[in-house]
Order: sequence, then C-alpha cells, then structure tokens
Amino acid sequence: MAQKNFVLHPYLPNDVRAEGVSQPDKDYNDVKCQLHRTSPSEGPRLCNEGQLMGAFPWKHSELLVRVALDATDGVLQVGLQGCSGTAWIANLSVSIVREKPVRPPRLRGMVGPAVYSPQDLPDLEFGRTYPYS
Repeated sequence: MAQKNFVLHPYLPNDVRAEGVSQPDKDYNDVKCQLHRTSPSEGPRLCNEGQLMGAFPWKHSELLVRVALDATDGVLQVGLQGCSGTAWIANLSVSIVREKPVRPPRLRGMVGPAVYSPQDLPDLEFGRTYPYS
C-alpha cells in the first residue's frame, strides 16, 4: 500500500468579543482560542492569536497552525488565562487544510554535468549551431 505523509494545518476561525478583560500577567496570556499539541520531534507547542484584552466589539479571528507529522495529541483550549473579565467566542470551527506543495524552480538555460569529458568539448563550442535550434 502506498502512503503519502502531509504536514497538516488545523484552521480555527472564530468570532470573539470582550468586555473588561484585564492586562494579563504575562504577554502570552489573554483571551484564548488555541491549539496545544505535542510531537516527539518538536516537543509541546501552542499557538494563539494574542493581544486580545480590554473591551472590543465582535471581530473575526483566524488561526492557522502547523502540526508536525509525528504529533501525538492535541487539545483545543478556549477561555481566559492570566487575566479577568468577560469574553465571548462564537462560531468556532476546526478544519484541516493540507500544506500547499512546493514546486521546484523552473530551470532555464543549459544544465550540464559537473564534469565534462574531452569528447564533450566540440559540442560546447561558442556559436555552434545545432539541428534542433
């Protein structure tokens, strides 16, 4: 059976609103809608939009997270951390998108071997015309 591994990206769009959310005790704490995950190659990782504090009307928030191929678990965390106040999170969804494939650059001009033999030299003469050119 053939298998192809892809790097996955969970996408977490949501709407958020806050009233009276205090300055958090640490700069990475605030209103949270984050994905915490663990992988042997990267260890524990988490990602959050950040800087969601104070008071603001409904706004759209999006988070696209890279997850390592060897990730073993993940937890979605929603709420307030290191601060107080009231926050609303609505229309939260989680979907997985595949990483866009990276295509190699288009090569232009002559691409040849790293080493030329003496019988290659006549073909490399400057200005020589070829039947296919």
